[in-house]
Amino acid sequence: MRLKLTRLVWITCIALLGIVALQVFWLFKAYQEQEEKLLNAASAVLLQTHIRTGVNANLNRSVQSLATDMLDKLDPKGTDKDTIVLNGIEQYSVGNIQPETLIAGRAEIKQRLMKALKVDSAQRQHYTLSGYKEQLEQTLHQIGLDAPFELALVDGNGGIIATSGLQGSFEKAGLKTDLNSSIPVTLGPDLEGRMQLAFPGAGFYLLKGMWVVLVLSLCLIGVCAFSFSYMVALFYKQKREAEVRTDFMNNMTHELKTPIASISVALELLQDHSVTVSDEVKDEYFQIAGNELGRLSGLIDKVLRMSAFERTQIKINPQTFDVREWIDTVMHSVRPLAEANQAHFRIAIYPETLQFDADRQQLSSVLQNLLENAIKYADKNKPRLNIEVIAGRRNGKMYLQVKDNGKGIPEQYQDRIFDKFFRVPTGDQHEIKGYGLGLSYAYAIVRLHHGDIVMDSEVKRGTTFTITLPEKD
Repeated sequence: MRLKLTRLVWITCIALLGIVALQVFWLFKAYQEQEEKLLNAASAVLLQTHIRTGVNANLNRSVQSLATDMLDKLDPKGTDKDTIVLNGIEQYSVGNIQPETLIAGRAEIKQRLMKALKVDSAQRQHYTLSGYKEQLEQTLHQIGLDAPFELALVDGNGGIIATSGLQGSFEKAGLKTDLNSSIPVTLGPDLEGRMQLAFPGAGFYLLKGMWVVLVLSLCLIGVCAFSFSYMVALFYKQKREAEVRTDFMNNMTHELKTPIASISVALELLQDHSVTVSDEVKDEYFQIAGNELGRLSGLIDKVLRMSAFERTQIKINPQTFDVREWIDTVMHSVRPLAEANQAHFRIAIYPETLQFDADRQQLSSVLQNLLENAIKYADKNKPRLNIEVIAGRRNGKMYLQVKDNGKGIPEQYQDRIFDKFFRVPTGDQHEIKGYGLGLSYAYAIVRLHHGDIVMDSEVKRGTTFTITLPEKD
């Protein structure tokens, strides 16, 4: 069963990691697509600006020839009118022009067609690299691109002739337009070559444009990561609880068999008429059987109480009682165990007339359990076991403290001490009798009182349990 659960966890982990990897891959592809779109738009803007500024003579002549050919097709007769009505030209769109819409002089129609094609028909100007960068910025702004860029003029061998900014910054930029698709331009007498755009801050600009997708993807990855960690933690928690339950069943079996065996031996001796048994011996056997039955009854009572608590059937019935008298009563119940282990008690109550408002019966079980644990886990290497019971009122709360100089609890087990069925490993799990229910029950009862119970322990120094309860209004 454990092997199947482990395989299931690994399969689930691999599936979750696959989802995360797929999401990361999708984000990477989306980022690459945005990069490609930016470069394509930059290349188109570069060519459009070349046409508009006329920095390439051959391109300029080709566009002028195209305008003339379009005019010949639209107006083959070469009419010369005085009024101009050009549908679509005002929006610089050539596609809507029809022959019947042409009412103008041929020269003016050609000029407006050139304008529709973004061609400046005036005499070509000379540009500095910074001035040409301004032309590109205008065109980029018209199509909604405001990504910061650097401009460079490159020779036929790929060497940089001039840049609009620092040459080092241009060279370090990872995202550049394709130089092979660029056409030769002439900005001035000493500025001839090919134009190339670089985007130094392209990463931030592209991620800013993808912020919605990025946030959603990160949320999905976060949910997957949380689900993965939560599932692994839950698996190991259940695995640990299963191991603790197995140990509990082993301990329970041992604890049940011991008194049953003792009772069986005592009854067999009493039933054997071939053996003469005095009344004193009979009384001793009856006492043994009674004690063992008491142990069985106590075990069953603890199990039933924990079962009732899990079904939320326990109800707290608070009442006001004297703390001194209550502690003495509980002390009396553990006195045989204390005398057998030579335990010495010290009781301190501040003030002496202190009263608690709580469920006396349930709180008695809690105190009895803490005292029994202090006695059972005594340090045999110390000459005497000292147990202190301190009660008082502090900061508007009632407190009860049980302190011993016993073995102490190793640090690695302290966070599990209130877990149900858990017992601190001792090498021989039956060396100290118990079921791993007492402290978990004590914790549950204190929490039902809206209080708190904490432990402070150090190996070979001892353990202190402190219970705080809200004071009655």
